[in-house]
Amino acid sequence: ETLSIFSHELDSVNVRLNLPPQPILAMVDPVYMEQALHNIIKNSIDAMEDTPAEKKELTVTLGSSRQWIAVDIKDTGKGISKENLENIFLPFYSSHPYSKHWGIGLSLTYRIIQAHEGKIEVQSTLGKGTSFQILLPKITQIFTEKRQTNGK
Repeated sequence: ETLSIFSHELDSVNVRLNLPPQPILAMVDPVYMEQALHNIIKNSIDAMEDTPAEKKELTVTLGSSRQWIAVDIKDTGKGISKENLENIFLPFYSSHPYSKHWGIGLSLTYRIIQAHEGKIEVQSTLGKGTSFQILLPKITQIFTEKRQTNGK
């Protein structure tokens, strides 16, 4: 659903959506999670702005392991320098002019993922692109941890 919001902006982008055959259930607030994904996808689109059309790729993959649900979002944009990578989740940090980016999107995304007891990781290579991985606890993992905490 989040990708459909960007349908016009993704016209010139090769979008790959990798979903498992069976639905994966997660305990998330759908409005906040959509906002978190929206912020990452918007940044990916912006990062590919100067990329030749034939090299623009956005890959979104949903998967799971024993304990985690993983959402991977990878682009072939300009990448993020190591100096900037250290700061991207800080509020009001942006490598762009404030008139274009206020620097609150990724800091909000970080807090949304934290509020869901998840993790977010990012890897980037200048000139090649950026990959975000969101890890959310599986429902079974949440109940197991609650039982252990409550001694039941």
